[in-house]
Amino acid sequence: MEILNINLSIIIPVFNDQEVLYELYNRLMKIIPSIYEVYEIVFIDDGSIDNSFSILKEIHQKNIKVKVLKQSRNFGQANSILAGLQYSKGEIVIIMDSDLQDRPEDIPVLIKELEENNVAMSIAKWES
Repeated sequence: MEILNINLSIIIPVFNDQEVLYELYNRLMKIIPSIYEVYEIVFIDDGSIDNSFSILKEIHQKNIKVKVLKQSRNFGQANSILAGLQYSKGEIVIIMDSDLQDRPEDIPVLIKELEENNVAMSIAKWES
């Protein structure tokens, strides 16, 4: 696949998701670096009481394109997203949950919709 020269930010609020963070990161890394040269992944720990923040710091140490913000307490998902939006630098921003209900593999589909339809927003909706 052709490498795109765009600036992408992925914002991921986290609350007590220690059991899925490595899998989430690994799945993102199978997709993002191969198609986006300039990217950042911004995790916002929303006052987790498990080992989520420690895991995120480990991931950051392996990849400087991973940014980790820690809120002083649980402010809720919306406030975590707002913090990530204020911090991020990407021209294109993707917001996703950390619990893998949003599939990293769908990111290229969302970006394609933006480009092909010349729209400002692309939203995924699960259908059963």
